[in-house]
Amino acid sequence: MKLETFMKYMAALSMNYSKDFFNPKDKDQRDIWYNMLKDIPDDIFAKGIVKLMSIEVFTPKIADIRRYCAEVAAPILVDDTEAWGLVTEAIRKYGYMREQEAIQSLPKTVREAVMRVGGYQCICSAENTGVIRGQFNKVMEAINTRDKTARNTSSGLNNALLQLSCTEEPLSLEEVTY
Repeated sequence: MKLETFMKYMAALSMNYSKDFFNPKDKDQRDIWYNMLKDIPDDIFAKGIVKLMSIEVFTPKIADIRRYCAEVAAPILVDDTEAWGLVTEAIRKYGYMREQEAIQSLPKTVREAVMRVGGYQCICSAENTGVIRGQFNKVMEAINTRDKTARNTSSGLNNALLQLSCTEEPLSLEEVTY
């Protein structure tokens, strides 16, 4: 991020919250805040600050700014109920035999959850879908918790931005023999 962008939006935060929040003349404070936030791209920082100012009532900390920027950068988290709906929709649309197409139609985090509960074929052939759905929901919740935590760190935010900018490689399914 450019220093000019940083200063512009920090001034907006100061006007919105309090004059004491951020003092641009305090070089130490400015350097610390800038160094903690400079890995965020200008456009993501701008959108994150706008979102933060429209929601937060209390003066934000660096972690709050990073969290809002991470949400703006990668809003691809799918909750467990929505994820299960995507899986059942893929089963209806592609059936049992078109596994590769069904898997590719799912977001990356949902594909990971499907693989962790035994794979697409396991879900399709499950006799008690309530049990498999419960397992899937727990796995999806764990994946989302992990991703939310990772996105608040600079390396996690960078990975989220990288995922948005590149196309995903298709998953290769290994044949399992029993």
